Formats: sequence, structure tokens, C-alpha cells
Amino acid sequence: IYTLSLHDALPILLAQVDELLVSLEQVKTDIEQALEQEGLTQEERLSLMMQYNDSQLEIERLRQQIIVSSAESLPVSSRAVWHRPTEITWEQLEENISTYREVGINLVFVETLYNGYSTFRTDVTDFPYNSKLGESYTDSSTGTVYDDYLSAFVACCDKYGIEVHAWVENFYVGTQQDVPVLQNHPDWLLYNDDGSIIQRNEGGLYIFIDPANTEVQDTLINYYLDLFDKVPAVKGLNLDYIRYPVSDQAEDTGYTMAAMKGFYEQKGLTFSDAQLADRNKMANKFRQLFDVNYLPGGQKEAEENYSQWVQYRMNVVTNFVRRIKQEVKDEKGIMLSTAVFASLTESRDDKKQDWPTWLTNGWIDIATPMAYYNDAADVQLRVSEMIMLAGNNCYYYAGLATSYSGLPAWQNKEHIEASYNAGAQGYVIFCSTQIIGHEDVQNALKSGVNAKQGVSPHAAVKDVVKAYADDLYDKAQRLYIPAGGMTQQQAEELKNALQEIVNMPATDAVEIYKVLVAVERVQDDLSDYAKGYSRQRINEKLNDLADILDTKIG
Repeated sequence: IYTLSLHDALPILLAQVDELLVSLEQVKTDIEQALEQEGLTQEERLSLMMQYNDSQLEIERLRQQIIVSSAESLPVSSRAVWHRPTEITWEQLEENISTYREVGINLVFVETLYNGYSTFRTDVTDFPYNSKLGESYTDSSTGTVYDDYLSAFVACCDKYGIEVHAWVENFYVGTQQDVPVLQNHPDWLLYNDDGSIIQRNEGGLYIFIDPANTEVQDTLINYYLDLFDKVPAVKGLNLDYIRYPVSDQAEDTGYTMAAMKGFYEQKGLTFSDAQLADRNKMANKFRQLFDVNYLPGGQKEAEENYSQWVQYRMNVVTNFVRRIKQEVKDEKGIMLSTAVFASLTESRDDKKQDWPTWLTNGWIDIATPMAYYNDAADVQLRVSEMIMLAGNNCYYYAGLATSYSGLPAWQNKEHIEASYNAGAQGYVIFCSTQIIGHEDVQNALKSGVNAKQGVSPHAAVKDVVKAYADDLYDKAQRLYIPAGGMTQQQAEELKNALQEIVNMPATDAVEIYKVLVAVERVQDDLSDYAKGYSRQRINEKLNDLADILDTKIG
């Protein structure tokens, strides 16, 4: 069933349901008749009830399968996953990556810098290679030896036609204080207002390094540059934890010497030599900015100071994103994406993360809003709000944690469709542990939303247009012509019109704009190709194509 198209699978599923309903009705009748008989034992009564319950469960299973199988598999969409490295042999890599290919995944964000360790052998000594991974990886089919995890992972993904971006966790360095970056640079630790270093509102014993420290920023950028030098087949950089830890004025963070000195200077203030020599003394003085007992302006001045302190930290993060855009993205010609929470209030106030500025300025190619909600309606609301705020300056691939949150496998379909309805052009599943080893999730994906292989929206214009053209011609043969919505001749004429667009040059914004105009011209002439509902559905697909082209124009 799972390998069939919806056109072929649905009749089989519906027939199975009909058969089970007949069986269930018979079990119900048997129970009713048995209850009227005298001498029915407890075991016999229990056996009949178990048959009834088993039939109900099987019908429910088929109902869920019909739901996921009824989803449309879009011709152009990013089907991505955040992948956590666990494989220590090439065979394990191939087993997992082939599974991704089978379920329709076309993009992987592979965890590359996490817990203070690297998945490739970098020259940046503060982030050594993770010793829990394989010392090397050998492709037994070719004899090729790869010196580290990331090189092997990318090579294996290339074998299966899957694009790879590096997922990096920037300022978060794990839960252990003995990682090399902290041993080498204890002054890089991010401090709270009470002098502690364990972040209090992150859901774990999380430790961060200081976003305001120029040395921290320089080291991270050097690591990213080294990444694309060492493993050039990686196509993009996915920025995670590109923020301060969750905090508010009651439990604040960011009280490092670099940040306090920078904010003080911004306000035209200076610390004494004794304070500059001791972080605790500096922090004691710094906290007076928010204490009405030390301020002539009282509560109003304290609130203004804290608001400025929030903005200062937001600017620190934004300036670092700008640096990554200029010094890594532009220099290496890679795609830049970011994992941010869709709620603007949470991002700005709690995390000091001003993603609207990043997106509207065009620094980010792909936004992966972490829409980690249980209700599909909330996924759609939050993703649509983000797109409305930031516009079409980038692609949107919604981050989903459906199975990670404990929801049944079939609800992946509901959340993915909610993302599409919100205007996203793809999704990213958090994380690999919810696909690998979970046959129910794999089946839910490959029997519905990923039933056909999809082209990523950020792929070449020619590939994107061709994917839509092929999909429309396929639907014409299977749906529109049999339904009387168009003739075979009209289908061929539409195919030829779209093929002319496929062949158009599209190497820069001007040429892509001409492609967009050509698509809109076909839309204006759709009455020549189809009628009624068929015409409406073709127009919807061409609107989707036009939106992607508009994003590419920038």
C-alpha cells in the first residue's frame, strides 16, 4: 500500500475498510446474540469483546492511513530534517540516508557544531572533532576513506541526491564546563545577573558563551570559513542558538565584562579601574542602572535603562548575523538559514533576537521558524504571522516537532499541510530520531505528503519550473482530462507553453523577472487551456510557482 500512488492505493484502503466494517457488524451481532443466551462464560464474553475492539482498532488504523494518503505531494517543496549524528560506520550512514531518500527527504540540516565539538576536523582548536563519532568512514563499495563524519555524511547524501546544510549551535556549548572552548577561554563564559553561568530558563543545565565578545564572534566565523574550505560540498549554514538565553529583568543574563563595558560606553559612562579589573565589582556597579535607589529619575529611568539594555543585546546578535552574511555567506557563496521561534514577542523580549531585521534586509535565504505546537491551527497561525511580518525576502521551511511532541504519526500530515497553508514552501522535522526507527512516521510521510520526490524551492529556476510543468501535465492526464476540464490537445498546448518557459535563461534577477512575466501570461490565457475547477487548480499551482519566482527575484 505504502508504495502505491494515492490514485491506486485509496480504492484498496477503502475496500479494506468496507470489509472490516462488515466484519465489525458481524461481531456486534454475535455479541448481542450471545448475551441473550444463557450459560455464556466470562471467557467467551471477553473473547467476543476483544474481537470487537480489535476490529475497531484496525478500522482506526486504516482511517489514519487514508488521511495521510489523501495528502497532495507538492512538486516543489523542501522536505527537510534536523539530523543528529550517531553513526560511527559508513554502513550506518547509508542505512539512515537511504531511509531519508525512501521517505522523500531532499534536504538535511546535519548537526555540525554542538556541545562544543565539531563533526569535521577543523583547524580551529577550540572546537575539536567529536571523539564519539567514527575515526574515519570507508565506503566499502568504492574503497573511499573519509577522514571525518561530515565529509562522509555529505558524500553519502550526494549518492542519494540529498542536499546538506550544516546546522550549528553558535553560542550554546552544552551542559559541561570541561569542554575545550571553556577550558581555553574561561573569560568567554556568559554570566547571569547573580554571577551564575547555568542558564535558568532554558529547560536544562545549559551553558552559553558571550555573544558580545568579539573574540567569540571571530572564532565562530573562522570555524565556519574552515567548514566550507574543508567540506565544500556543504551547501548552506543553518544558524541555531543565534541568540541570548531566555531571560527577563527578574532573571537576567549577559553580564559579561565585554557586554557591560560596551553598554556603559554607549551611555557615555565609565567604570573605575578597580571595577574593570573584576567582573563581580563591575556587575555590582552595572546593576545600579536598573535600581531606582541609585537613579535620580527613579522608576522611569530604570525602565528606560533596561529597555536600552535589551536593545543593546539585540543589536549584538544582529550585528553578528550581519558579519556572518558578509564574511561567510557572501565570501563562500553558500545559503544562510536560521532557526528562530515564530513568535516575535518571545524572540525579541526573551531571546534578544530581532529576526525581522535579518529577513527584511535579505541576509537570510531560508527561515526555519520553529513552530513546535501540538495543534495544527497554531502551526498555521504562527508561520503565517512570521511570513506577514517579514515578507517574501526568503524561503520559509517550517520547523515541526509533531512526533517529538508525542503526537501520533498521522498528525505529521496535518502539521505539514498547515505549514503549506500558511505560505511556507517546505518543512523541517525536528529531529532525525523521530524518523529513523519509526516506521509509522516513515509511512505517514511517503504515502502522502512525500509520495512523489520534490524539487526544493531554492533549486535552479529551470528545475523548479520543470517540476511544476511535469506535475500539471501528470494531473491533466489523470484528473483534468477524465473530468472533462480540458482536452488532450489543450494539455499538450499547456505543456508546450510551460516548456518554453523552462527553456528561458534565468541567471539573474532581470531574467527571472522575465520568467515570472511569462508565467503570468500563461495564467492570463488559462481559459485557452482548461475550464471550471481544472482551470482553478492549474491557476493555484501557477500562483505557487509565481510566489517562488518572486522570492528568487528578492
